[in-house]
Amino acid sequence: MDIAEACKPVIVERGGIRTAFLGLAATLPLGAAATQERPGLAPVHVSTSYEIEPTLLQEQPGNPPKIRTQVDLRDEERLCKDIRRARTIADHVIVGIHWGIAFSKERAEYQQPLGRKMIEAGARLVVGHHPHVRQGLERYQDGVILYSLGDFVFHDRADMTGESGMMTIVELGKKRLRSLRLIPIKVDLKAGLPSLGDAAARKELLEEMKQLSPKEDLSEDGVGVRLTL
Repeated sequence: MDIAEACKPVIVERGGIRTAFLGLAATLPLGAAATQERPGLAPVHVSTSYEIEPTLLQEQPGNPPKIRTQVDLRDEERLCKDIRRARTIADHVIVGIHWGIAFSKERAEYQQPLGRKMIEAGARLVVGHHPHVRQGLERYQDGVILYSLGDFVFHDRADMTGESGMMTIVELGKKRLRSLRLIPIKVDLKAGLPSLGDAAARKELLEEMKQLSPKEDLSEDGVGVRLTL
């Protein structure tokens, strides 16, 4: 009903391990962000600017500008505070965040710094969504950032191009991530419903993630793509 409620974690306890889940959105249609007086999403406001190189523009008219993006520092401070607070009552904090650029394998400038800030604040796992395509992952300190899982369920989109996605299966110990595996998903373009990928899809996912995450140790294990932690 307001921003305080939107920023509260959901706590799940299983097997003696408490996990706090936080949901954020950097993709904010007008009126979607919660405020003290208005219901909505837990917001991460991002400003966009365009950087032009005058010399290059003279030499090559029409050259596209560099797109710069910057997270609102007040939102960054608030969400890091929320993560630290959740960490005091849970063994792990998992953040789901709607961010990035639709149908692009490239990350926006703000994403990696923000993802790392959330890990530094105490998040064990940052799970990104919105781009409709799979993006890479990154181990950072004691956590992992999954920049985009791609599509899972997507109805009524005859022009949909993001037909591949992935699930992640994570095993949590009391103090650390024990394992993380990516499972390929295929989305039926007509029904919009998901199904598990086969051996060919696992191989495709492995090659794709190796290209998108060249610094990470990834391997196929017959079920999915495993990240060596």
